[in-house]
Amino acid sequence: MLRRFVILGVLVTGAGCLFIVWLLLALPPLCGKAVVQQAVSPDGRYRASVSEGSCGATTGVATYITMERNFDSLLAKEADVLIADGDRARLETSVQWAGPRRLVVSWRGSEQVFLAETELFGVSVDYVAL
Repeated sequence: MLRRFVILGVLVTGAGCLFIVWLLLALPPLCGKAVVQQAVSPDGRYRASVSEGSCGATTGVATYITMERNFDSLLAKEADVLIADGDRARLETSVQWAGPRRLVVSWRGSEQVFLAETELFGVSVDYVAL
C-alpha cells in the first residue's frame, strides 16, 4: 500500500513539473525588447543600435543604446553606451554618426539614467537634448 502512494506521488510530481515546463514554453514572454534604430559609422567599423524594452503596461520603458565594433566578423565586440529607464511610452532617442569616431545621441531625457558613456572603443559619444 505504501509503495502505491510513493509511485502515485512521484507520478503527480512529475506531471506537475511537466505542466510547469509546458507553461513556460507555451506562454509568450512577459517582457520584450525591440530594436528601434541602427546606424553604421561612415567607415563601416561600428554599428550603434537603439533598443527599447518593456515588461507590460504597469512598467516604464527602458532604453538601451549599444555599440558594436567589427560587427560583421567573428571578433565582434558589443558594449552599452546608454541605459535609461522612464515612465513615458517612449523616450524618443536616436543615434547618428557625425564622423567615423563620433556618435551623437539625441534624446528627450529620462527619469533615471543607469549608464551614459562618453567614450567607447575609441569613439566619442555626445549627448544632445531634443
